[in-house]
Amino acid sequence: MNHALKASLLSAFACPGAGHLYLKSYPKAATFIVIVIGSMAIILRQALINAQSIIEKIQIEGGTLDINRILTLIESVTQQSHHQLVVIASYSITACWLVALADAYRLGKKMNISPNDIT
Repeated sequence: MNHALKASLLSAFACPGAGHLYLKSYPKAATFIVIVIGSMAIILRQALINAQSIIEKIQIEGGTLDINRILTLIESVTQQSHHQLVVIASYSITACWLVALADAYRLGKKMNISPNDIT
């Protein structure tokens, strides 16, 4: 298996930046990994805030829990939350994944070309 294919598969299925680690392109790998981890942290933070809000509403209202009531609370909380940041974080993960995949393939192709192949 050549460098381009290995790096692409690592970036696609492990984590954006993993292919760059394999190719020893550490600054690019760190950039992709930091962007993905930061974006995931933003998404997780908002999910935890929403979950806490739902738990507080359930505790305040009391009564029995059923799935319809929980779904109604989830809808009300997500409509009130600041979801634009989550959407931006989701788009940045997708863009980072695609760019890392293409760049890892490009760098791997460069590594596959030996000096004897250049005419």
